[in-house]
Amino acid sequence: MPKILILFSILFATHSSFASGNYWQQTVDYDISVSLDVANKTLEGDIKMIYRNNADQHLDTVWIHLWPNAYSRYNTALAKQLLENNNLAMDMLDREDLGAIGHLNFKVDGQTAAFQKLEKDPDIGFIVLDSPLLPGESIEITTPFTVKVPASISRMGTGNGYFAITQWYPKPAVYDKDGWHPMPYLDQGEFYAEFGSYHVEITVPENYVVAATGQLTAQTSGDSSITLTYDQDKIHDFAWFASPDFKIISEKTILPNGHEVDVNTYYLTESERWLKAHEYTKNALLLFSDLIGPYPYDHCTIVEGSLKAGGGMEYPMITILNDYDEVYLESVIAHEVAHNWWQGILASNERAAPWIDEGFSSYYDKRYNSEHAVHEYQPANVVTERKVARMFGFDGIDYGSGEKILLRQLENRNIHQAVGLHAADFTDANTYFSLYAKAPHQIIYLEKYLGREQFDACIRSFFQAHQFKHIHPHDLQNHFEECSGKDLNFFFQDWINTDGVVDGSIGTVEKADNILKVEIKQKGEIVLPLPVTIITDNGEETIWVEGKSTIIDIPVEDLQEVIVDRDNLTLDYRPSNNFYKTKGIGKLESIRPQFLFGLDNNKRTEIFFSPFIGGNAHDKFMLGLTVYNRFYPSKNFNWDITPMYAFGSKQVNGTFNASYTQNIRKDRHVQLKYGTHFKTFSYDNRSFGGRYINVRPSLIVKVLPKDNRKKITHQLNWTHHQTWKEINTQSSADAPIVKSFNGLWVEELGYGFDKKDVKTPVSAASNIQFNNEHAKLTATTNVKVRYGKMKSYFSARFWMSAIMAKQGDFAGSSQFGTSYATNLSGRNGSRDYLFEDYFLGRNVRDGFLSRQIAMNEGQFKFAPGTLLNSNILATSINLRADFPGKWIPIKLYTDIGIIYTNGFVSGNIEKTSLFAFQAGAMISLFNDAFEVYFPFFSSNDIKDYYDLNAPKYKQRICFALDLNKLNPHKIVEDFRF
Repeated sequence: MPKILILFSILFATHSSFASGNYWQQTVDYDISVSLDVANKTLEGDIKMIYRNNADQHLDTVWIHLWPNAYSRYNTALAKQLLENNNLAMDMLDREDLGAIGHLNFKVDGQTAAFQKLEKDPDIGFIVLDSPLLPGESIEITTPFTVKVPASISRMGTGNGYFAITQWYPKPAVYDKDGWHPMPYLDQGEFYAEFGSYHVEITVPENYVVAATGQLTAQTSGDSSITLTYDQDKIHDFAWFASPDFKIISEKTILPNGHEVDVNTYYLTESERWLKAHEYTKNALLLFSDLIGPYPYDHCTIVEGSLKAGGGMEYPMITILNDYDEVYLESVIAHEVAHNWWQGILASNERAAPWIDEGFSSYYDKRYNSEHAVHEYQPANVVTERKVARMFGFDGIDYGSGEKILLRQLENRNIHQAVGLHAADFTDANTYFSLYAKAPHQIIYLEKYLGREQFDACIRSFFQAHQFKHIHPHDLQNHFEECSGKDLNFFFQDWINTDGVVDGSIGTVEKADNILKVEIKQKGEIVLPLPVTIITDNGEETIWVEGKSTIIDIPVEDLQEVIVDRDNLTLDYRPSNNFYKTKGIGKLESIRPQFLFGLDNNKRTEIFFSPFIGGNAHDKFMLGLTVYNRFYPSKNFNWDITPMYAFGSKQVNGTFNASYTQNIRKDRHVQLKYGTHFKTFSYDNRSFGGRYINVRPSLIVKVLPKDNRKKITHQLNWTHHQTWKEINTQSSADAPIVKSFNGLWVEELGYGFDKKDVKTPVSAASNIQFNNEHAKLTATTNVKVRYGKMKSYFSARFWMSAIMAKQGDFAGSSQFGTSYATNLSGRNGSRDYLFEDYFLGRNVRDGFLSRQIAMNEGQFKFAPGTLLNSNILATSINLRADFPGKWIPIKLYTDIGIIYTNGFVSGNIEKTSLFAFQAGAMISLFNDAFEVYFPFFSSNDIKDYYDLNAPKYKQRICFALDLNKLNPHKIVEDFRF
């Protein structure tokens, strides 16, 4: 059948399904026989599927998932997604460690069927039916199959004799009222499958132990092998795990309805925590059977394994977990057991609406942790035991409030996402923070809004009505609205499906007689009913207030405080404006000094402080104090000030920084960052100069992509550089020294983009600097290419700079000497005319400190003199290669460049050119913040210069120190999850 006709039939079926108001779902019954070849890491199997069409329209095709083919080549959807998430696991696999499914020969009712795989997605195919499958009819689909089990990089895989056999057999895609749902296998993004019955026979070597979905109904021994038979009804997937090293604990537990369940733990690690895993499983089964509905199956099994896609993965009746400490193991078991309800029995489309299964499973593991866990799940326990939690403000920080702080950091950086997105649309960070943190906290809000008794009743009735069915978000909304009698559109549509933030606050407060009229105002994009707590001398009361702006009347007598959303149920974007106190200064928070660091506290303003030491060749040792207003999460308005006393120059030096970030969320994610920077230090210790003062107000416009998974950002920037140099003059040897400040201003405009890609990151920037004396144009492009099995890169940088001077033929005619000139070498201290960088010896003339350069301009690793200066044009190519080893901080470099400049030839000014190159090795430490360069080869001009001015090899060694890369504020702000 032509592809266009197949597509038409799919679309027609989809359209027709919308016309039907009756719920239906397809049924697939499986009969599978499979044998594991451990030596060759393969499966040999046969499968028979009875596909029953319960829809009210006929089918011309049946779409089939062949998910082992996701591991078959380096450009599948799985491989591409892993790279997008900076995961090189599959990209670094040898070809013999890839996986695949093959030897397929599909037959329908005994007749060979036309089957075609998609070229782009080899893990998806379709069977073309010779005759339409009518409503109410069934077909038998059979095929042999062979699976090459890949090395373990996601969910399915093998390593060290252990096999995780998941998503392993040919399987029809779901066909529902929205049509077919063929989907490639993804690491980030789970599944959607039809319910049915399974009969599975698994043959493994006799020394292997198997843990599987389904009930073991038979076991027979063969020639050095064992065959295990499993049967199970009302499930939508089948997974199994095999290892010769499994140890087993098995116990029975009886649910409140009298149903007996076998609780099994298959573990590899000999430890006390795994001996207790069955206890955690039993506790979770009992709790969730009570809160949601009775667990219907005959066993619930936990398996220790090597899982690369997260910390745990659920399948019907069985869960695989990584090895964790005892406290976290209990929490993960609770979460994965909850998936037996939220996905195992209430089978949502995990790819299209992952917030349902992950959100509700996380909600229930939080209820387990808070009410029934054997261990108290507090991430700050370790520091509490050391009695330092209170010192750093961690006291009272539980796991839930910690998640809220991390969520606020994503919002502050404008990289958060709505929880209602398709699984593949999330960034790697938001996959966790939206689905496992934000979604359960939103469900907790819904529970508090409805009341726990009402919430639990709605869940139980929903489970009773929808078990063993495909559920959709609108099913949840419709049921909760009918059950509670409330309009919940604000929750299921506005909050779940948009990335808007909630910002409840205390607005105007007016007193009339003995009544305080308090405005409860919502400034965010999302408007929710807000819990407002009123505290008086006689106790407290919490009421729910609805609307964007609402006035509530509160008697003044005995009133202490009014708090909007005290427990931060709404994940408030700016909780600092949620308080009004009748004593003190109204809405203002108390101010508390905090040593070193701490987490943001909603009830007080923390001012952080820390001793600070510094030094340079001109100021000598410096001692001071740094004071700042943020640690984590970052704020919109940030500032820090660091005054220091210099014992050498005997003056007060230091820095001050302030910035305000404004997020604009319409259309594109745009950030505006207004900032200013101030610093003053000594630039020389000789008689004619001393201090410099540098002020840099700036505006940065950062444009983030509409698609959050795209890693390219654009940036526009404006900076005004204002610098003053202290000049000491003396008319004669006996005359007093006269101090004056000489000023310089430069405007800078720039544009750049940055494409973060784990294989080939690319960035580019261009800018113009100008004042009344000169203009300087610069353009730079950086490209990296990964090579080898480690994260090793070849790097190439292309740079060009041109000078346009207004005074004379030389840029050096300005009052700042030759500093305007562009240079193939990175600038040293004397050429840093805008005082942008930090130098240990800014104007030191000899010794190691004199050979510090900044990695800018042409980036030649050449510190002394003006040999590579140009007042017209300079261009360079800088090449680097990481040493092919994970922990060896050595790189090789080569720099090639050309300059065109005005020079004196026989007393006349003429244009000259110079070709230069150098090559060597470098040691790079602290994320390239400190680098030392060792030249090996140079062009003749550089070599001649060295022979004349730096005859000793150590005089040719130079270094770079970028203190901005070590700035703790920047590290915290740029921290990637």
